[in-house]
Amino acid sequence: MNGLLKKGWDMTLRHRYVLVLLFLYRLLWGFFLYRFIDNVVTPILSRFPDEHPNSDAVHVFLIEAQFRLIKTGLLNEVLWMLGGLLLVRMILNPVLNAGVYYSFHHASDGEGTKVLSGIRQTWKPVTMLYWLENLLVLLPAGWLVPLAKDRFFSEASLRDWLLGLLPYAAGWAVWDSFCICCSSSCNSGLYPGKGSGRALCLRCGGLSPFCP
Repeated sequence: MNGLLKKGWDMTLRHRYVLVLLFLYRLLWGFFLYRFIDNVVTPILSRFPDEHPNSDAVHVFLIEAQFRLIKTGLLNEVLWMLGGLLLVRMILNPVLNAGVYYSFHHASDGEGTKVLSGIRQTWKPVTMLYWLENLLVLLPAGWLVPLAKDRFFSEASLRDWLLGLLPYAAGWAVWDSFCICCSSSCNSGLYPGKGSGRALCLRCGGLSPFCP
């Protein structure tokens, strides 16, 4: 155990500059995404009546917010911008993952980090696995989103609607974790040369006898 801890600590120190860059990448991504959403949501919420004189004030606020989002074209701009940001993230993330994972698997070579070499050699299969993982994770949304929409108009209260969707959300979270585990297993098989399929089978112990 002590040997593994020492090895992990040495690997972390060797990649400290890479880890700092990854931290800054995620920090800046979260900051710009927060500022973007804040610039859209805050002006709308500022019109919310804190002390409404009658029961129709909130209803008027919702109508005004809907008009501002849909009739002015603001919603289309927001969706296009979010789609562009998501596309950039889905391009950068697997490229960075390819370099970091490759460098981790070759950390015992004693030649420093190999992030750039990993990006050049493995970015294509890692990107394919990353996109496949996200596709599988979002696959249930094609069924869950229409279900949530139908139940929203049929349930008597917002609380009943949320409680009714809770089991589906939990199942989606389990499915998400399963896809991430499978993707990680496949990624780990790209670097030592075992192959993604064999790495996935070895992770699932019960399937290991069927691996070539």
